[in-house]
Amino acid sequence: MLTQLLAYLVKIIKLQQQFILILMTQLANIYLHSKTPRLESPTYRRFNQFKADDKLPLLQANIHKNQLNYQELLVAYQAKHGKPLRPVNHRLGS
Repeated sequence: MLTQLLAYLVKIIKLQQQFILILMTQLANIYLHSKTPRLESPTYRRFNQFKADDKLPLLQANIHKNQLNYQELLVAYQAKHGKPLRPVNHRLGS
């Protein structure tokens, strides 16, 4: 009687092992085909379209080419408009 019970319990254990293996393969299959974020691709796909521009060359300012004199500018403004340029009146609180 004891041997039959042991044989029955061993048979149940083997069936349980097969059942566990089937469930583990199903879980692995679900995990592989799920849409989990992967390290190869970024999480937000819309950021893929942005790219950095090429480095632009530095522009040199021509400081000495056209130096302006404010007194000459005031005379030119008065000749063009017929009245002197008034200074800016700053308002309080702005």
